[in-house]
Amino acid sequence: LAPRFHGAAARRTTAMSSFDLSAALAAGVTVVTPNNRFARALVARHDDAMRQQGCRTWQAARVLPWHAWQQALWLDALGADAFADPRPLLSEHAAAFLWDRIVARERTLLDPRGAAERAREAWVLFHAWREPGESFASWAHAGIADDAAAFAGWAQGFATQLDEQHASDPAQAADALAAAAGKLTSWHDADVVLAGFLETTRQPFAALAGHGNT
Repeated sequence: LAPRFHGAAARRTTAMSSFDLSAALAAGVTVVTPNNRFARALVARHDDAMRQQGCRTWQAARVLPWHAWQQALWLDALGADAFADPRPLLSEHAAAFLWDRIVARERTLLDPRGAAERAREAWVLFHAWREPGESFASWAHAGIADDAAAFAGWAQGFATQLDEQHASDPAQAADALAAAAGKLTSWHDADVVLAGFLETTRQPFAALAGHGNT
């Protein structure tokens, strides 16, 4: 499932079914996982393998969960002045705080914190799966279900808060990185393995690649 990136993104990935993960870790290849738990498990597995081989010292495994890898790429792009509008990237906690504050303005909700959590999940899913050019803005006046219209209003408020704070959101980061990828020669020919992803959405992999073969 993992695409082999080339050209603008210049990152190569290899399907796990035909890849020696242990050899990749030993060679210093970056391995990206969907979460912290799996990243820790791969690091522990690598360390155990090195000890069983009788090694006293070895290169630390470069295993990063998706959000940490994205943050590292973002800092690379900021350092290279690759963004037309450079902004700091919010942490997941900071983004959640903004959603809580925006949704809490709705006085009729019985569980504003739960609603904020669901709205943030919808925001992430929308950006992961949306078609190019698709926007949530029209949902507020489209005569569709009240939940979708409410989400559209909150999402617009969240986008406004991002602009006022001159910040970027993790859910939108992959698209911004894809646009900046051609300006970062340090990314060219870097090997990256995606491990543990059950499915690939349109945004995280296709957007980061810019273009590529699967």
